[in-house]
Amino acid sequence: MILTVVTPIATPTAASGVDPTVALLTGAVAAAVVTVIAGFIASAIQSRRDHKRWVREQRMAAYSGYLSVAEQSFPLTSKTRAVWTAHMDSTASALSAVRVVGPKAVADAAEAHLDVSLDFGKQSRATNEAAAAGNNAAFLAEQAKLARIASKVIDVRNAYVSAAQKELGITD
Repeated sequence: MILTVVTPIATPTAASGVDPTVALLTGAVAAAVVTVIAGFIASAIQSRRDHKRWVREQRMAAYSGYLSVAEQSFPLTSKTRAVWTAHMDSTASALSAVRVVGPKAVADAAEAHLDVSLDFGKQSRATNEAAAAGNNAAFLAEQAKLARIASKVIDVRNAYVSAAQKELGITD
């Protein structure tokens, strides 16, 4: 007669003392917790990205809005003081938006642009008055001053645009 020895096969219950159902449920709960945590992290990252995008859009609107309003001033230099004053109020309002959403470097560049634009307006009126008075020497002197200020306007405009582009991460 042949004798066969049967050895019992170890089951998870016998080997580890843990019920297989409990082990399965523990794994499922752990996976769910990890998934929820990953979801919260992804949501926080997306929220931060959305906020950065929103800030960038607001800055872009403020920066371009200021430049658009400010550059409309040059044809207005020969208009009445009331028209000029109303336009400068609009420009100051646009500058306020730049101050609110932009960093100090961009706001400072915009203020420098506004200051030189105001100087250009004053000098333009002085040049027009000298021309109207018929004093050719005075007109030429005022026109030379106007040309120097116009050059400054271009320089500060470029500085403003560069500061805004740097802040927005725009490269050429």
